[in-house]
Amino acid sequence: MSATVSRQRHAADSSGSSVPLTASLLRLSKHIRYENLAAGLSGGVISTMVLHPLDLIKIRFAVSDGLKMRPQYDGVVHCMKTIWKLEGIRGLYQGVTPNIWGAGASWGLYFLFYNAIKAYTQEGRQTELSAGEHLVSAAEAGQFEKEPPGFVPGLVGTSHAALQFMTYEGLKREQNKYKKMPSESLLSPLEYITMAAISKIFAVAVTYPYQVVRARLQDQHNNYSGIVDVIQRTWSNEGIEGFYKGMVPNLVRVIPACCITFLVFENVSRLLLGEYH
Repeated sequence: MSATVSRQRHAADSSGSSVPLTASLLRLSKHIRYENLAAGLSGGVISTMVLHPLDLIKIRFAVSDGLKMRPQYDGVVHCMKTIWKLEGIRGLYQGVTPNIWGAGASWGLYFLFYNAIKAYTQEGRQTELSAGEHLVSAAEAGQFEKEPPGFVPGLVGTSHAALQFMTYEGLKREQNKYKKMPSESLLSPLEYITMAAISKIFAVAVTYPYQVVRARLQDQHNNYSGIVDVIQRTWSNEGIEGFYKGMVPNLVRVIPACCITFLVFENVSRLLLGEYH
């Protein structure tokens, strides 16, 4: 856990002294519900199986920087047809197995810790969590889920999920308020799908340029000295559009995936927790 998180998780007891970090972790562990792990894992696996081909296309577009040595695609449909013609169905599902394991484990752990941190923060309070508290809870869940591969990638990756969950929780709260229902009431599938889509679009719009920079750093056909070099060369050769290259196929992929994942999680978790009415 980061130093910031450690400081946030210290609380004053009746004598005014701070509760040790280990005590805070023990309190947090009491809110861990493995039903959330199973529900998140289910959502991640199902969405990956359905939408893996679009994820592959997103990567192909992200590394397509105009070099003649690469296949050139006119759009999503043309890219899919080209891969199908040259590589068949196996080409469209290239790398699906590690993606299934990765997405399932990632979503499962994220939902597990996110909901535990939310419950920990809510403990002993009658008021609902604020947007800022949802943002912090989602950011902290990302730190629990895995060690970030470096400060900047970890910071941006955590920010994406934090922005998404903050927006999603806010939309759920406002929708239940509009319907004059408790904030954690079960909503319809269409409502969950709509709120998941809006929250994902917002998070992608803010953080997508980082994904392009990361993809190009990992590209073996180009040699970059670092993040600054990628940014400078992308800006010089392609302008602002270069940082959003592939965003349309990315949105086509991530929005349905997010909707499926959140819809499955909301329903499976409530079913396992006995809250499905």
